[in-house]
Amino acid sequence: LGVNPGRLTLLTKDLSGADTTVEFYVENGTLKIKEGGATMGALTSSSTAVTNFIVRSLSNPKSSAVKAELRLTATRGGISKSGNFYTTIVLRGGY
Repeated sequence: LGVNPGRLTLLTKDLSGADTTVEFYVENGTLKIKEGGATMGALTSSSTAVTNFIVRSLSNPKSSAVKAELRLTATRGGISKSGNFYTTIVLRGGY
């Protein structure tokens, strides 16, 4: 947590109700997802590079959350555009 590139691992249930994990991570500038240990593929296109992915834990006495920060750079026709994206997820049972 708090490092670039980050890795977010969530403990959850699969469709049958069995415990599993879902992981979000960066590999060679691509944001990828892994479910139950199996790589599911890329979440970003080949023309988009992840230049920053940081996951932070947020908590106080009444709640727990995860904040994710993502910086993407997309290139098309020789033109590049970058942007920062942020989201905060309140953890189940953490409110």
